[in-house]
Amino acid sequence: MSAILDIIFPKRKKAAPSSAEIAAEIDARKAALADANARSAASKTKRQAALDALDEAGIAAAERDADAARISAEVASRALGDLEAAHAEQVKREAADALTARKAATERRLAGEVPRLLADYDRQAAQLAETLEALREIETEALTVNEALHRAGRRDEALQNIQRRYRFEAGKQEPDRVEIVEEWHERDPDGSWSRAVQLVRDKETGEMTPRYGGRKVKREVRHPGRKRPDTYLAPLTGISLPAGRIGGAHHWPRGE
Repeated sequence: MSAILDIIFPKRKKAAPSSAEIAAEIDARKAALADANARSAASKTKRQAALDALDEAGIAAAERDADAARISAEVASRALGDLEAAHAEQVKREAADALTARKAATERRLAGEVPRLLADYDRQAAQLAETLEALREIETEALTVNEALHRAGRRDEALQNIQRRYRFEAGKQEPDRVEIVEEWHERDPDGSWSRAVQLVRDKETGEMTPRYGGRKVKREVRHPGRKRPDTYLAPLTGISLPAGRIGGAHHWPRGE
């Protein structure tokens, strides 16, 4: 920390001030510099007014004000130079310290938590492998039964496999939506009625009506319902449960 910073932060000679403390001091010095510049401008106005009034005492007072403002501006500018440089360095230092602390915390988790988590994974993976093995046995038996039914000519008795029975849902057909609409019909030359195609706006009511007259009828409009797609879950056969650590047993599929 520079000698000027020792003066600004007399209580922090053994430890550098934080970036926040330096930033606050920078703001204060910038405010002092702005005030000094304002005082300098005011002293020039006062001096000119005193000169125009042939007021020697006023001129002297204005010059004293100008000198004081100049000194304040010099002090603020000198302090700002060191403060801004120190702030940039302190920001870098604090970022490096934060990264070092983060690294240490992560290393503690890697060394302390991960072994426990991997052991927990191995326990749960072994239990899940037992469940998957039972499902595979049932699925294999169902396949064998279906093959026997097929050979016996009893295809209509085939069993649904696990995927189809529990992990599939057929898409649903939404019902049609029926809408009742009103429309104008006009008489055709042959005496029949059909939907009017030439409409004009009635000057009194603003309603669109047939140019040559007609009648209003209600008609049912049917909007077909949407067919929702089938829903599939990913097959359980795609699950892989490797060992938690080198040297451990592969949990699933077994034998790998």
